[in-house]
Amino acid sequence: MADPLLRRRVPLVCGDFAGFRYVELGPDLETRLPAWLAAGRVEDGEELAGSHVFRSGPHVVKFFPGPRRRRDLFRPPRAVRSADLALRLDGIRTPAPYVALGPRRRADRRAGMLVMEHIPGQPLTALWRRDEAAMDALPRFLAAIARRGVLLGDFHLENALWNGAEWVLLDLDGIRHRGHFVHRCKLIERQWARVWNALGRHPHVFALFVAFLAEAGLDWDAKAAWTRIMRRADRWGR
Repeated sequence: MADPLLRRRVPLVCGDFAGFRYVELGPDLETRLPAWLAAGRVEDGEELAGSHVFRSGPHVVKFFPGPRRRRDLFRPPRAVRSADLALRLDGIRTPAPYVALGPRRRADRRAGMLVMEHIPGQPLTALWRRDEAAMDALPRFLAAIARRGVLLGDFHLENALWNGAEWVLLDLDGIRHRGHFVHRCKLIERQWARVWNALGRHPHVFALFVAFLAEAGLDWDAKAAWTRIMRRADRWGR
């Protein structure tokens, strides 16, 4: 049976590219898609990350490299997979996808493109010890991710954004679903090692970690887990 959440998507063809739209497109956005695809960038947009993520008004446009491995030729484009995952993450706020497109021909290795909602906000490092509501909500946010069985393969703090009311998970490209329990433990500890380093190794981070364990329903030895987290953080350096 088809995933009911994906019924929201509507097939869309744009020249040599095909994929889906997830909302009704306004004329301004629809007329700009071909130019963005042809250039592989947003010429009049603001660069947000390297040369592959741009902001254009209320939209964020992310370009994905074409298939690199043979097996990728037989899978949906990465832009489509990322947009579909955003629909499935109920209970975790993510930017709403608008359009996801990839080359129509499997052998075509041109970049795909995802257009999504722009959400203003601030990263954790800018809010640390300045916004009590954001700090209180952080363990619940990371616990919701853990309960959903979502594995963040390369979690960075700049991918978590506080919009004034809730935390938003920005980059879904490194996410995997329902991984092996051992990998899950390691990835959770990796997340907290990044938090520990990024927040200057302040003692209060351990209290956030304990609150996270309670919210996530994880019956871990908090002190033993925290010792492993600090060792991992030491290997990465300050």
